[in-house]
Amino acid sequence: KQTYGLSDAYINNAQWIVTLADSKINKIADLKGKVVGTQAGGTTEEYIDATPAFKSSMKEVKRYADYIACFMDLENGRLDAVVCDEITGRYYISKHPDKLKALEVVIGPVSNFGIGFRKDDKALRDEVQKALNEMKKDGTMAKISKTWFAADITKK
Repeated sequence: KQTYGLSDAYINNAQWIVTLADSKINKIADLKGKVVGTQAGGTTEEYIDATPAFKSSMKEVKRYADYIACFMDLENGRLDAVVCDEITGRYYISKHPDKLKALEVVIGPVSNFGIGFRKDDKALRDEVQKALNEMKKDGTMAKISKTWFAADITKK
């Protein structure tokens, strides 16, 4: 906020747990003794590392260069679950709805996404904010969210 001009937040993001659709993992406690994957260098890895009780309950936390590799290993049986950003999880599940499921639980803090601008681009920021407001009001934003994430995850 000190460096950039920002739009209002328009979408929420949390940490999620994704498993195979037929998995017996249905709650956080079910991860005990399991092999879990996540992307290295992101907010999910930070959350896992900052939550020793959560991290130590699992047999192993594998770190990957990207979430695509995590999900491939999940589908191929090398992982029991993936811990990822909700946005990433929802998108991937929307492309593989018969293979994957998300636990209906949020772990870690919920963050909000907006659009950043150079501080001196106030006119552009205001125009983009106006468009976001109109999209929210007329339902376009919710429709786009449902198309890409199979749910309306826009910020209310």
